[in-house]
Amino acid sequence: MIAINDEYRFIQPNILRRKVVVGLCGDDDAFLKKLADRAVQLADADGYSCELHFYHSAEELLITSAQRLDLLFLFVEIHNQSSLRYKERLFRQGKIWRIIFLSPPDQYSRYIEQVFGPLTLGFEQPSSCISHLSQYFNLVLLIKNKTEPTSLRLINHSAVIRFQDLLYVRASSNYIEVHTGKTWVFAETLKKFEEQNSEFPILRIHRSYLVNLQKVKSLKGNTILFRSGLELPVGRVYRKQVQKVFREYFLYAGEDGERYY
Repeated sequence: MIAINDEYRFIQPNILRRKVVVGLCGDDDAFLKKLADRAVQLADADGYSCELHFYHSAEELLITSAQRLDLLFLFVEIHNQSSLRYKERLFRQGKIWRIIFLSPPDQYSRYIEQVFGPLTLGFEQPSSCISHLSQYFNLVLLIKNKTEPTSLRLINHSAVIRFQDLLYVRASSNYIEVHTGKTWVFAETLKKFEEQNSEFPILRIHRSYLVNLQKVKSLKGNTILFRSGLELPVGRVYRKQVQKVFREYFLYAGEDGERYY
């Protein structure tokens, strides 16, 4: 997998902005770059962020992807049903919301629709896909707005904790403490918690702390100040990123409280 590379670094998710997570899978690098460039233009023009992930094959996507994708643009070069069955394993993992197959309908189209069912958003010629990209993105944003979760995701735990109650999360060995006014303890890592709840305005400020930005009043020096009066330290390696996010977040959210940088 090619990570979000430097060329697209500036469109990484921005706190509290609408986001579309897109996978581009195939070996036609020139076309995928055109598709990525168009995605950047649309996101910039319409005020949402677009997170891009590149894969050279569905097999690579199956092995390496830990990121849930809203849309996967997948080149289809399939000559038998066995290769489709292999790809089916990927989509049974529940990491993809919809797929656009970059191939004209052919003898395997019916089988693809049977295998992937409602995951199949359509078949597109590469030449027409770019012009339809805006429609696909608008559909994703519409659905995500209607289904936006309000509870934190906790792996293998049935506890229901509302995001609006969260103050911060503290790492403690292989456990995390979720602080909401009372303390919840779960056998989970801070990294995994952050990955599972990336749609919320949370921010890693220290190797041991993650905070709910909606509960924060200001950043003063190397200290996070909460509205409740609580203070938490900012780790040295996180300082530049924390300062950057604070500038963007409070500007976007219209925060009129104190701000220190």
